[in-house]
Amino acid sequence: MKKLYILFITTAFLSCETQTTEVKESAPEKFKTVYVTIGELTDSRVDKTYGNFVIPVKEIDKTVMENGTVIAYLERAAKEDRPQRWSMFPQYCLNCENSYGTKPSFIYFSYGEGLIRISLRSQTDISDAAEWISGKRIKLTIID
Repeated sequence: MKKLYILFITTAFLSCETQTTEVKESAPEKFKTVYVTIGELTDSRVDKTYGNFVIPVKEIDKTVMENGTVIAYLERAAKEDRPQRWSMFPQYCLNCENSYGTKPSFIYFSYGEGLIRISLRSQTDISDAAEWISGKRIKLTIID
């Protein structure tokens, strides 16, 4: 009987609980798609454990910085056995497709007003990852 009483009290208490959700009204979202190609490494530490590519993107303006976001995808070109596809960041370059050696690197994306940065980090050496990613295309989805 005591268990039934506790169950009844708990159910009554929980049924009185209200959930409050704040919804911010906004205009319909606007999307832009921008394609950029990664060039040469912009900056690299002397010990080669960190480096980055900085790419200007004028479409990332103050409005995007304050109210929007940018999502980046790395192009994976089509091959005989695979279709062309887009992969989200971050990327873990374990062996950079075996063609550039076997130095593991982590590749991640960030953005600021007027630019994107593709950063590479490794405990040993980012050179293989930098060579692997250089020349690849990035698809940016910019939401105002």
